[in-house]
Amino acid sequence: MFGKNPETWKNGSPIFHLRDGMAPFLIFVGSKTYPVIIESNNTFLSALKKYQPGAKPIVVMKKKHIPMMLQFYKSRNKGYQEIITFISQQAL
Repeated sequence: MFGKNPETWKNGSPIFHLRDGMAPFLIFVGSKTYPVIIESNNTFLSALKKYQPGAKPIVVMKKKHIPMMLQFYKSRNKGYQEIITFISQQAL
């Protein structure tokens, strides 16, 4: 998704791969994250609702994007456990 070719950007963007029958999404967003990330997340969620109407983000309070992501490395973290639970609930 890096480089100067717009087609490569499109191939690397999940919004262009939404379709019927895809696996469910688990989405986290930090309440203090950068406006451009919040805007992109809202755009993605709007497109996702066509395929997964119940999809909604989990808002991680008082976190910017990178600190929010880094906390998922800690197995005792609530978010880490939410990810494990989500994965284990998916039919294989």
